Amino acid sequence: MRTLRLIGTTLLMVMLAVNFTACSDDEDEQTIIEQANLIGKWQSTWENIRKNITKALLLKEE
Repeated sequence: MRTLRLIGTTLLMVMLAVNFTACSDDEDEQTIIEQANLIGKWQSTWENIRKNITKALLLKEE
């Protein structure tokens, strides 16, 4: 029982050490996307999905 508790405690300590090192902040500055830098015509995905669902419902009603 004592050995099991020692193994559990050791495993917990290793997991906490890995967790704290993995959560460091590496990002120095935020990435900002400006509308002027986007080339071409863009359309939202939700708009396409909504159109497809509407078409499917209209075809189903006929």
